[in-house]
Amino acid sequence: LPLVDLKLMLGSGRTTLRRTTRVISVNHREVPAGLVVDEVLGFRRFSDHEFANEARETIVRCDRFLAGVYQRGDDSWPVFNLFDLVESNVFLQASAE
Repeated sequence: LPLVDLKLMLGSGRTTLRRTTRVISVNHREVPAGLVVDEVLGFRRFSDHEFANEARETIVRCDRFLAGVYQRGDDSWPVFNLFDLVESNVFLQASAE
């Protein structure tokens, strides 16, 4: 399984390996890969009415892979589209290296 440092691929430097570092397995029919991420914050459930199509700007340069945002109170949870990421030229180049 090829591993891709997501933070590095998005141009934000290398992921520092710590106890919180995780690998997310991407089960794509043509491009299986593991994404190395800083941490995983857990599982969240949202109602449809909490979703908005307009994704806000993020610290990490991943805006082109955002599919909207869930808003609950003052908290915003961007929706990262793994399908768009895995099929992007940037990802395909990174996973080939």
